[in-house]
Amino acid sequence: MDAELWFTQDPSGQRYAASWCSVCPLLVECRALGRTFHSSHGVWGGESPSQRRHVGCAPLQ
Repeated sequence: MDAELWFTQDPSGQRYAASWCSVCPLLVECRALGRTFHSSHGVWGGESPSQRRHVGCAPLQ
């Protein structure tokens, strides 16, 4: 699988990447990493950057 899939800026590409997360055994851990490190890029644990911002995970400045 191409790593670029997880870091697209295209919303439809982000939804496609997130669809793979639902079958991943590391979903919970991956989501926690995206939230803990306030990642402003990429799909982490099924969440896009905008979804992480919505739950209060502002990116580090």
